[in-house]
Amino acid sequence: MNKATFRLFIALSLLSVISAITYSAVKDYQYPDLIQQFLDASENALTWLDWISLAATLIAFCANISLLFFSNIGRFIYVICIPFTLIVPGLSNETVITNQIEDLLFGIDTLMTGFVIALCYFSSASDNFQQSK
Repeated sequence: MNKATFRLFIALSLLSVISAITYSAVKDYQYPDLIQQFLDASENALTWLDWISLAATLIAFCANISLLFFSNIGRFIYVICIPFTLIVPGLSNETVITNQIEDLLFGIDTLMTGFVIALCYFSSASDNFQQSK
């Protein structure tokens, strides 16, 4: 795999995460009245798990960008942060209600993340990463 193809997959990964987060932030989806009342009543302040997840997401996003430059430390940080972005939100005891489009976008993001990790370590693109000295 050449560098341009690998960078294309990184760009698609970045695009998928940006589109998923943007859609979640700006969606104007009308839930049924009972669900909307539940969502309005259950809004809470951010917890420490939310802050850990946000920090891991921002660090993983920066590491994703560093993958475009074949940074070995970026590859390591990316692999360390991704489990936090996927697992930590599930540890919270709050209810999250999504619609099908959100689920689709986050599913694509998760698939692209796994694909990028596999390419970073198990393809010919892994030869392009500089070893830190």
